[in-house]
Amino acid sequence: MVTHSIPGKGDQFLPFVIMELSRRIQVITRKKIVNESGWFLKTMTGAEENLPSTFGECYISSGLPGQWRASHYHNLATEWFTLLQGKCMLKLVDIKTGEKKNIQLDADKPETIMVPPGIAHLFENNGDCTFILSVYSSERFDPSDTVLFNFEK
Repeated sequence: MVTHSIPGKGDQFLPFVIMELSRRIQVITRKKIVNESGWFLKTMTGAEENLPSTFGECYISSGLPGQWRASHYHNLATEWFTLLQGKCMLKLVDIKTGEKKNIQLDADKPETIMVPPGIAHLFENNGDCTFILSVYSSERFDPSDTVLFNFEK
């Protein structure tokens, strides 16, 4: 945790706290049930922390081998990501502190990653097949809430 000061009234400075990136995101281990007919995986259960009181939207995204998706952050939306197929590297950057974190995702070891506002995210397919990603966003799509971010490669 890092403490900073911001100007207050007059010559006063008010303290505020910037939480470390690894304390702002959330990684939730999931259980994939596999049998002879296929598999079943709950990507959202409704018991996750920080769920909004209203419904945002769900969608599916894919990425080809060697390609990347996203490269943006949101000022309002919190998103939950669960990889359904393939492998990819999730790259995260806290836009306020510059702190970086990489999380290797593998559909054979399902996890849901909660990414709050202000965290830039990019999914880079480092596997040998197309990845498929399930996404829940706390907000309905608003282009003004998707801010492009330049990840240094």
